[in-house]
Amino acid sequence: MAHKNILLIDEDTMLLARTQKLLESNNYDVTLARSAKEARIALERRVPDLILLSSQLPDSDAHNFLEQVKENAEWRFLPVIVFTNQDELEDERLKGLRLGVMDYLRKPFKDEDLRIHIENILAFYEVKIQTNKEILVPSQDRLLKYMTDHGIRVLIPGVRRAAKLGYEYPEAAQILRPEELGGEIYILESMAKAGMLERVFHDTIHMCPDCGHHDLNFREICPQCQAADIDAMRMLTCDHCGFRSLENKFHSENGMQCPHCLEFFQLKNLDYDISTSAMQVCNECKSQFTEPIVNCRCMNCNALFDMSSALVRKIYSYKFIQNTHENKSDTNPYLKLSFAQSDIESLIKSQKLHNTDNASFAQEAGKCISEAIKTQGDVTVLALHFNKTESVNDLNYDNFLELFEKITRSLREVLRRNDLITIVSTDELHVLLPETSFRMARIIANRLLNSLKRLEYDLELQLNMASYPDDGVTFEQLLDVLKIGVVSTHQFSG
Repeated sequence: MAHKNILLIDEDTMLLARTQKLLESNNYDVTLARSAKEARIALERRVPDLILLSSQLPDSDAHNFLEQVKENAEWRFLPVIVFTNQDELEDERLKGLRLGVMDYLRKPFKDEDLRIHIENILAFYEVKIQTNKEILVPSQDRLLKYMTDHGIRVLIPGVRRAAKLGYEYPEAAQILRPEELGGEIYILESMAKAGMLERVFHDTIHMCPDCGHHDLNFREICPQCQAADIDAMRMLTCDHCGFRSLENKFHSENGMQCPHCLEFFQLKNLDYDISTSAMQVCNECKSQFTEPIVNCRCMNCNALFDMSSALVRKIYSYKFIQNTHENKSDTNPYLKLSFAQSDIESLIKSQKLHNTDNASFAQEAGKCISEAIKTQGDVTVLALHFNKTESVNDLNYDNFLELFEKITRSLREVLRRNDLITIVSTDELHVLLPETSFRMARIIANRLLNSLKRLEYDLELQLNMASYPDDGVTFEQLLDVLKIGVVSTHQFSG
């Protein structure tokens, strides 16, 4: 077996020499770099299995360097350990976690501590090797596989002001990671032309002629003075004297009154008539007109232009074409069924567990965190990921549902009434534990592990946990930690 390669980056030559000797004595190949520039050259020559990185480099700091590393798809998922000073640890921890830092090691560290940290992280990444391999899969195949695994049938555009055209396809952007926001549309178009996706009309949008953005503010303005302060008024006719004028002329302190004959109006169609059409009145120049000019302001580049100058463009949703990807895949039958996730939802509900969709789950988590901020309490989110072993992969659809029914029974035994579940995919659940500290969440997780030991299948369960306030102060930050912060991996043999 080839030795694991470690990229060691530090300007301290004594630390480099000492650490290199330690690593090579443990059968690791070591590549040395003394700056961010040298490290990038080393990455270009050979992609390592792990990066050991000093928090401060002569030409950069660790986080700026990692931001550049994450821009390269081939390096994006590399695990990282940062050597840091003690006073840097708490302030920079969350930022580092979001950039892929698996752990921080304070200087000076013991050789044995470093060896154990490296072994644990590399062992964890053996479990995650499929994630790394996906980097090499063409982006189109990765997107189709993601849609298959998550039961997504249609990619629908959503507004995002920062995107080039003012909208994006969130699920596609998450997988394709285009260089510019909204750039995934070009890949989707190529997939539609190749017959991988079906393009379906979604809506028509108006775009700025200067920058192409569709975040426009439409305004009706006076054709005389260009002011936007205009009102639409109808014409009234007095049935007593026949006087006809705009409705504002008939308003008085005592009610509706004809300014000509001074009769007060009581009943519509008896004392006065109202026209069906309206007259526009400018409050600036007092001019009257039947049709205002429709003017646009682009909220992206601030350009002003007439509505007739706006570009009109059709936008589309992209529909998954059944069997286009599944026929090329060795995915199991139950993963090919579009209703698999809905059946799992039914199983969860049948056990009287509190279940909701991903968006509502995020909102509820945000509310719990807001309440915890007020009460100085705790909130924990638990992620359950089922790594299906070979025996589970051989299950047919009915047996798979039977397995998941047993899993939901275990959840019912352990979870409390206020705990909330959402289905992320057919092999991942998230559980919101309100008013629960990380320590208490560990107890709940251990109870769940003990309950799942009774399953009659080989199943590898990965438990990840993230808690407010220790791991983050927003739900998004907790999710970032969940993606990389493995708490326990346990395999149960039936």
